[in-house]
Amino acid sequence: MLRSIIKGALIGAGLLSLFALPANAKNLLTTTFPGVQTFSTQGFAAVFPSGSFSQAFFTETDDVVMISFSAICSTSGPAGAYTSVQILIDGSAIYPNALLCSSLGAATNTTELGTYSFITAREVKGQNVSHDIKVRVTPRNGVSRIQSLNLLVWD
Repeated sequence: MLRSIIKGALIGAGLLSLFALPANAKNLLTTTFPGVQTFSTQGFAAVFPSGSFSQAFFTETDDVVMISFSAICSTSGPAGAYTSVQILIDGSAIYPNALLCSSLGAATNTTELGTYSFITAREVKGQNVSHDIKVRVTPRNGVSRIQSLNLLVWD
């Protein structure tokens, strides 16, 4: 219980960064895809250098895991175009349900990139279970560009 309260306080204070884990945390997954990915329709982003669209992490018991997402992204298209990014664990979207890239008005070209990141928590069930994590990208009225995607999962 205390561990969950501490996790919540750290998230609220913005003290956790992509690769800085609390001393007692167990790293369950670190994955990076450095390349540029372009989406004109909804699809899954590569999350591993091999081009894999999913990665697995293992939990020994029911647990609350922390997920950190970071990527450089942009949306090209008319004003108001944006990109929706969802993290899915075992096929279900996690909160926040969508991270929006360029939601304040799209650039007319894909050279104007911004870094978007968030940290969230998700309860996972099962003893000695492998869990699947994916990143779904949905362009809204434009073309989406995702680059330097990073995912970190820890408990």
